[in-house]
Amino acid sequence: MRISGEQIWRNEQHKIKEICDLLRLEDEIIGAFTHCERDFGFTIQLERDNGLIEYLTGWRVKHVNPYDPGRKPFKGGFTRALNVGRDLCRAKASWMTWKCALIGPTQDERIPFGGAKGGLRCDPKKYSLREMRRQMQECAKALDPVIGPTMDSLGPDAGVGPEEIRAFISAYSELNMDKGIPCGAVATGKPLEDCGGGCPGRLLATGRGLHYVYEATTKLHPFFKNIPPKPRAIIQGFGNVGSSYALLAKSFGVTIIGASDVRGGVYNPKGIDIKSLYEYSRSTGSVVNFPEADNVTNDDFLHKPCDILVLAATEAVLTDSNADGVQASVILEGANGPTLPEAQHKLIHRGVFVIPHFLANAGGVTVSYFEWCQDMQGIFWSEKEINNRLKNYMVGGVHRVLEFAKQFNTDLYTAGYISALSHCAPALRKNRGWKKSIKSLF
Repeated sequence: MRISGEQIWRNEQHKIKEICDLLRLEDEIIGAFTHCERDFGFTIQLERDNGLIEYLTGWRVKHVNPYDPGRKPFKGGFTRALNVGRDLCRAKASWMTWKCALIGPTQDERIPFGGAKGGLRCDPKKYSLREMRRQMQECAKALDPVIGPTMDSLGPDAGVGPEEIRAFISAYSELNMDKGIPCGAVATGKPLEDCGGGCPGRLLATGRGLHYVYEATTKLHPFFKNIPPKPRAIIQGFGNVGSSYALLAKSFGVTIIGASDVRGGVYNPKGIDIKSLYEYSRSTGSVVNFPEADNVTNDDFLHKPCDILVLAATEAVLTDSNADGVQASVILEGANGPTLPEAQHKLIHRGVFVIPHFLANAGGVTVSYFEWCQDMQGIFWSEKEINNRLKNYMVGGVHRVLEFAKQFNTDLYTAGYISALSHCAPALRKNRGWKKSIKSLF
């Protein structure tokens, strides 16, 4: 049975409270981090190509902005999916807060955004290109009062790519062209060819970031002395994140031996030609029946032997009921919240090394931050410079998380929360004029 968004948000609130208590943070801080500053629900009216009218519901949730809200926006993806709902957006918005707080090249230089998330509840496969554009244009009109380059900047997520972002910005610009603001910064993930457009390397950023995090962790943590220097990986989820990780894998010394999507998976312990698999999946709509590998059901796929299991599909994939069968040595979380708390406990207790999503998959928001900076300042960097900056930001995050893991003698999940909250708490106090509690560690 699939876990509800409400339960995922409750799990997140419980974890936040647990870490706040560990750090002896005061009640005001706990209250701010376990609630969201704003839940904005909206309904759009969509005219289908056949002339029929359809009503669709969406949300934009803002978790907390620990920094100067007058100068730095909230940041988070916007999705089109059937599971979009308020509570799931709340949990994902909080994860975005922690991502931004973790990532940065130095102790003082992090991504200065508060966390947000949103989406439109629909099945994106049902709609034509013209209908998609109307959807995004209507969403821009509905969200206009609560978004803006220094208020809340959207990013791409499942069901939303460069073309969807282009349609969104086009509508937003028409509404705000006379206000003298850099409208392009209201959303990132724009097509590169647009004037003042997207950021080189953005499409591969999350997959590249996964590699950077894994690579840095192997150099710094003693666990990896027993992992082969050229590991074998299987990828659960072959969308943008999973495929981008796979396409870059060879250059990082990783062999892909399996991949899956919603219809099923394929597995070949000798290795898979990823370029061929990518082209096959894009032409057929699935990896299933790829001629150079054996078909595997989605349930069995998670239990195939490998060094790295990359979870790149959706939330709540590993649960109490299926975690015991995992044969991977390392879980690399490319999706948001793919491992439920009870599964985390089982895996960590068995000695499986779990690299948490809010560290591992932060490459997307990092390059989105670079794109936002470019749009706001009118400066642009080459793809080589973007990738170098991305590596510095991701590696900096790894260093800090591993330091807290050693200091508190704990797993990377808990250490990641400690690192993020210990950074956000002082910033929130400062910007809200709260006095530090005597009992607080930070």
